[in-house]
Amino acid sequence: MIAIATPTYDLSGHRIFTRAENSEFKQVSRRGTRTKTLDGGISIYDGGYSDGDRTLNIVQYNPTEADYDFCKYIVQYYSEVVVSCVEGIFLCWPQTTNIKNNELTFTLLVKEKLNG
Repeated sequence: MIAIATPTYDLSGHRIFTRAENSEFKQVSRRGTRTKTLDGGISIYDGGYSDGDRTLNIVQYNPTEADYDFCKYIVQYYSEVVVSCVEGIFLCWPQTTNIKNNELTFTLLVKEKLNG
């Protein structure tokens, strides 16, 4: 289950989605770069890990019109939402929403993790 809510009171600003098989929550990566050096080797810069590098992709099969309308409303009018899922509670920036082949995709960029 995935709960999304606006950080301030909004009667239309909350929704619960069932977790679909294609939703992505567990992808993590480290910040860093790999640069070729003149001697034929490489130099790696490790910038560490941040929850802010994560992207949450919510995929809902057979969405209702209300599901799509909610996602569209959030993208159009909010710069932050709170997302609760199996990985934790996150403050996110709603980036995009799309519906294709009866599959709703809602992409949220994580700003920070709110729980430890």
